[in-house]
Amino acid sequence: MKVGDVIRLSNGAISSFDLKSDIGMVVGTIPRIDHLPDDWLVLADGIIHAMGHQLSDPDPVINENR
Repeated sequence: MKVGDVIRLSNGAISSFDLKSDIGMVVGTIPRIDHLPDDWLVLADGIIHAMGHQLSDPDPVINENR
């Protein structure tokens, strides 16, 4: 997954953020200071959400950014 990819969101992400759509677009990353992977900024339902463990690894990429 990388910035610009359109992804299908996991059920965990949908329920955590009470989303109506299961489609999102990765618009950025948020670096972490601990040992966990960076969080993702995902545009879904017209709002940018900071998602980390809610995303499964990897969520299916519907349309890959080139």
